[in-house]
Amino acid sequence: MSKEPIHEYIEELKAEIQKIPSEEQSAKLNSLVDEVERLAETDEKNSILDSVQQSIESFEVEHPKVTSILNRISDALSRMGI
Repeated sequence: MSKEPIHEYIEELKAEIQKIPSEEQSAKLNSLVDEVERLAETDEKNSILDSVQQSIESFEVEHPKVTSILNRISDALSRMGI
C-alpha cells in the first residue's frame, strides 16, 4: 500500500488536534502522531495499532472527527501490514 494516504490522514489529524482545547488530550494525540509517522517511514511493526485503537475509544464521544481520522489511520496501517 502507498504511504501517501497515511501522510494525508496524519496532516488532517494534526489540524484537528490544533482545535482540541485540552492540552493533555492534545499531547497524547501528538505523541501518537509522532509514533505513527515514525512507523510509516520504517515499516516497523509493534503495538501502534493498539495505541490507535485506545485513542479512538477515548476520543470517540468528545472528538468525533479525530476518531474518524484515527480510524482511517488504523485501516491504512493495517493495509500496510503494520
